[in-house]
Amino acid sequence: MTQITYLTKDDIARRRAELLDRAGLNLDELRGRGATYQLSPEQAVILKELEDLEFLAGA
Repeated sequence: MTQITYLTKDDIARRRAELLDRAGLNLDELRGRGATYQLSPEQAVILKELEDLEFLAGA
C-alpha cells in the first residue's frame, strides 16, 4: 500500500535543516562531493532526500 505524506513549506524547511545538520555539510558541498562520488552511503541518502524536498518545494 502506498503511503502519502503531505508537507507544508515549514515542514520542508524543518526537514531540510535536520538533514543538513545530520550530513554535516551544506547543500552545495553535498552536491559537489556527490558529483565526484565522495559521499558516504548515509550522505548519499541525505542528498537524495534533499533533492526530493527541493522538487516538492518548487525550487
